[in-house]
Amino acid sequence: MFFTEYDPLTTEFVDRAVIEKGAPDGKDTDCLSGLSFACRLTGEYAPEGLSYTFTDEKTLHFTLEGNEYDAPYRALTLGKLALVTHLIPGTSRALHLVLDRETMALTVFETWFGITVPIGMDLTGARPPQSFRDIPREIQRQYCFGWADTGKNAEPAHLHTTTNRIEGRGLHWAFDTGYEMLSFSPS
Repeated sequence: MFFTEYDPLTTEFVDRAVIEKGAPDGKDTDCLSGLSFACRLTGEYAPEGLSYTFTDEKTLHFTLEGNEYDAPYRALTLGKLALVTHLIPGTSRALHLVLDRETMALTVFETWFGITVPIGMDLTGARPPQSFRDIPREIQRQYCFGWADTGKNAEPAHLHTTTNRIEGRGLHWAFDTGYEMLSFSPS
């Protein structure tokens, strides 16, 4: 941010880094091998047509918005919870699932690199943007709640929800021009 020299990343650099890194490192677990389910998600930004088949402890097959993919994944179990993460092949996007294996309640996080910002507009909206610029450095995130429908289970009585609890450090920066920025790093 302000404390280090800014080095703008290019989209090509981000894509190359994601491809080189591949699947996240972690302990393989076969707790999901053979499991298939369709995600029944709610929310404005919920991914459409998301379904999973875990072929083995390292590979899954999934459908997202009408496209089918095979991808490596990693899973971690914490009691009845399974945490799953994988990349969407050919993109800098990733999906992260928190699955309650008893009730099949599900939270899906989608993360991706890059935002597009308008250039040359004013804050009141009186002057429209003259152009747009991609900034691949930023990580964006959306999340939604729902349940994993295996075809043999009903919707759980209680789904995951948001809470008001968040911990971490924050920085409030006030510019002389009147702009204010709040940077928060949750733990």
